[in-house]
Amino acid sequence: MKSYPDYLKELCKKYKEDFHPKKFVCKIERDKLIDSRFNIVLKYPLDIVEKIADFSEKLSSIIPATKYTEKNIHTTVSVFRGYEINSEIPEEDDEIVSRLQEAVNKIYQKINKKKIKIYLGKMLINSKSTILAGYPDDTFRKLLYNLDQVNNNYLRFRLAWGAHITTGRFNKEEEDPVILYEIHRLVDRFNINKEVSTEKPVITKFKAYPGIYEVEEISDS
Repeated sequence: MKSYPDYLKELCKKYKEDFHPKKFVCKIERDKLIDSRFNIVLKYPLDIVEKIADFSEKLSSIIPATKYTEKNIHTTVSVFRGYEINSEIPEEDDEIVSRLQEAVNKIYQKINKKKIKIYLGKMLINSKSTILAGYPDDTFRKLLYNLDQVNNNYLRFRLAWGAHITTGRFNKEEEDPVILYEIHRLVDRFNINKEVSTEKPVITKFKAYPGIYEVEEISDS
C-alpha cells in the first residue's frame, strides 16, 4: 500500500523531475510538460464555444496568452487529487479513469441525469487571466455536493470554486497602458448574457505547457 503522493514521487523520480506535493504534479521546466492531471468538466454547445474561441484568438493577438479553442473550453467541476492514504494506487491511467467514470456515473444518476444550466454573463479580467462569469443552477450545486460525499470515500477531489469559463491566461503581467487599453476594450465588448444547458459531466486529462493548454476528453459524454 502507498499513498498517491508517494506514487507520484516515484513517477517524478523516474523521469528525473521535481515533485510538488501540494499540486500532486511533476513540475518540468522550459518547453516541457509542467502540469498533467484528470478533471471532471462540463462542456458547452458549439455556438457558445465558437464565440469564446474567437475572443481567445483576438486576446492572444494583443498579448501573449494561452489560447482556448473548441477542444479545451469548459467549466471545471473538480480536479482529481488522488486517493486516500493507504489506498492501493493503480499503475495505469485506464484504471484511474475507470474509477473516476464509475464515480461520475453514480453521481449523474443521483441528480436524475438533469442537464446543468449555467447563466453566462460578462467577461471579467484580472492581472493574470480573463474568465467568463457563470452563475449555476441548483443542479450544479447538487453535483458538487455529491462529489464532496465521494471525497469521504476513496477518491479525492478539489471542488470548483465557481462555474466560470477561463478564456485566457496571460504569459506575463502586462504594464503597457496601450496594450492594457486594447485588452479592456476587447473584454468590455464581450458578453453572452443567457442561460446555457450543459451535457453530462465528462472526464478529461489536461496537459499544460508554457503558453499551451491541451485537454483530451477520455470519457463518455
